[in-house]
Amino acid sequence: MILVPLQFQTDIEGTQSLFFRGKASVNEQGALVIEAGGLASFDTYFNLFSHEKYAKYCGISSARLCLTGRGRFRVCIYRKTEKGDELLKSAAFRDRLELVFDLPQGGGFVWFSLEAPDGGELLAGAFEADIPSPNEVKLGIVICTYKREEFVKRNMDRVQKAMNDAPEWKERMHFFIADNAKSLKLPENALYTVLPNRNLGGSGGFTRGIIEVCKDSSYTHFLLMDDDISFEFATLARTYNLLCALTPEHRNAAVGGAMLVLENPAMQYEFGGIFNGTRMLPCNRKFLLDRPADLLKNEAPIPANYNAWWYCCMPVSCVAEHGLPLPFFIKGDDVEYGLRCIRELILLNGIGIWHQDFSKKYNSALEYYLKRNQLVINALHFSAAKSHPALVFLYSVLKQLSLKNYEAAEVILRAYEDFFKGPQFFIETDPERLNAEILRFRPKELTREELAANCGSEILQLLDSPEKKKTSSIYKRALAMLENFVPGFFFHNKPRVFDTVNIQPNQTFLVRRCIYFKPDTESGILCELDTKRRRTIRRRTYRIFFKLLFRYKKMRRNYCRRAAELYSAAEWKKKFEQ
Repeated sequence: MILVPLQFQTDIEGTQSLFFRGKASVNEQGALVIEAGGLASFDTYFNLFSHEKYAKYCGISSARLCLTGRGRFRVCIYRKTEKGDELLKSAAFRDRLELVFDLPQGGGFVWFSLEAPDGGELLAGAFEADIPSPNEVKLGIVICTYKREEFVKRNMDRVQKAMNDAPEWKERMHFFIADNAKSLKLPENALYTVLPNRNLGGSGGFTRGIIEVCKDSSYTHFLLMDDDISFEFATLARTYNLLCALTPEHRNAAVGGAMLVLENPAMQYEFGGIFNGTRMLPCNRKFLLDRPADLLKNEAPIPANYNAWWYCCMPVSCVAEHGLPLPFFIKGDDVEYGLRCIRELILLNGIGIWHQDFSKKYNSALEYYLKRNQLVINALHFSAAKSHPALVFLYSVLKQLSLKNYEAAEVILRAYEDFFKGPQFFIETDPERLNAEILRFRPKELTREELAANCGSEILQLLDSPEKKKTSSIYKRALAMLENFVPGFFFHNKPRVFDTVNIQPNQTFLVRRCIYFKPDTESGILCELDTKRRRTIRRRTYRIFFKLLFRYKKMRRNYCRRAAELYSAAEWKKKFEQ
């Protein structure tokens, strides 16, 4: 059976090196044209063969490279390691090839090169292996969307085109699109089912789709995918084929997809994630996937304990065993469900999607969900010392005060206050109404002209080159937060402009007026020192700090005791029907 179907292109610019290298090009029919005497190499993200992982998860000891083309070719199969390329097998052929090779021992990955002495066209190809008893697999693919119609339509068109070329796939997967805005207009199609849904955030949309998948016993897996992504159908095919080939020992594994950055399509944002109770750490961030050295690093075992829901496939049996996701609305639901359900996570080069850069979507209102939901995750999955959450809280609030972002500080306070209302808060609260309240904490974004009107025209030059993040130690940042106890007359009056990504207190130390500017949208927020508001927030901070010291342990036991009630089907049904 096919394990890795070869791919030659996508409609995203700047991605050729993720598919092939060398003197070749893709024609209008989708074939790879190699010029006379030219050589095409496939030591690339989408076309390499992760032999060690397929041996481990699928129990195979040999594979074959199958190619179909027009012309005379010479193929060489290699194993790439940090020491270089080791030739495994080579052959000359005309038009068609099936070349069997034994999987080498050790790490690295297998790849091949193709030479065409007289020129030729490669029409299709794949790495295949004999799987004696493939698993029965059917995918229920869940997409949660909120006013991202163009992304969804484009992805559905791409899938439909692929299925028209290979109709056998129509019986292997079906899309369930949870439309939280109830605005998606798609023509009727057997490929997908649109589910108009209350806006219960990503948690509600994905859970609605999971419930629909579980209603049909023919589905073996659900695959969760964001709406604002771009992907190739071959990624779905590779995931499906992998699930079919898994040995009984690994049959309940989850399969995660890497996130590649849509604006910089050869850059990997995350290859699985690690949550350690304090921070969400993306694995292999900023790897450049057009570099074989970074592809080799991706082949090494990754200690990830969750995979984000831009692309995460799990067995349907997870729901019966572990329940549904928690009603988090957004942020952290994928982390908590991964910690609860995933015992084995498979990550492979070539299984990945492109997603918009998250830094462009950040706003301070998100701090509410990030902080509140992380508290719940910690309560359920970590036994940190009682002082630990208190210190994390204190740092989070004082940091926002140093940045003069009082809306973000207040939304963090609200997150902790709501956490201490206990599980009953999640049961009684209407998520749509709560989200409307939280969105009021978003600072107003100002245009260049409005910023100049507020701060003087001389600020326009600074907007064109905002200060970038400066590397600094946690101790230096913590020391800089002492400014929160310094009288206002010590602060500098001249405004300063900062990039919006990861600003630290040592950068804004004793700066009275801070502008956080987004060059791509030509807008920013103006944050100014307000000693009266700062003093009020500090008082609330002290109260919550001591609550965390003396009441956190009791609250943690409360969440652990009632967690199953929060993610039960009965509780979700109430939310969908409110």
